[in-house]
Amino acid sequence: MQQRIAEKGDGIPAALGPRDGSRPLPPQPTRDEADAMKTHPRPLSPHLQVYKLHTKVTSMLSITFRVFGAVLMTAGTFFFLLWIVSAASGASAFEAVQGFYGTWFGYLVLFGFTVVLFYHLCNGIRHLLWDTGFGFDMPTLRKTGAIAIGAAATLSVLAWIAGLAAL
Repeated sequence: MQQRIAEKGDGIPAALGPRDGSRPLPPQPTRDEADAMKTHPRPLSPHLQVYKLHTKVTSMLSITFRVFGAVLMTAGTFFFLLWIVSAASGASAFEAVQGFYGTWFGYLVLFGFTVVLFYHLCNGIRHLLWDTGFGFDMPTLRKTGAIAIGAAATLSVLAWIAGLAAL
């Protein structure tokens, strides 16, 4: 059973107001309220401070998963093409690129790339578990996120230990 809106005498529903378009103005703030609004510092909205991202672990893990995927795509393509083009260009170009990779900055870049690679791998496994329907409650999400970060750090360090030992 439908309820009807009470109508005024002129046939306009009461919820729409008078026919001339005038509506009652909202109450204006008092002088004290206006002064308080001027002096109270308010953040611009929307502002990152509102979201408290440090408490949103699952959101940050999701964002970094996507960002690191883009980093892997662009940096991986760049490093691969640099290596292939230098090898095709001759021994001197290849030695120059290998020389860069052997510096402390080259090691730092490659270590960062390794961390990104293993984080993306571990978080990808986490997403595969989600595809099976596992781990959608908040405690499990936090636990699997911590496991993904810990596994990425451990795998990165182990890979570098094995790689440096092989030199």
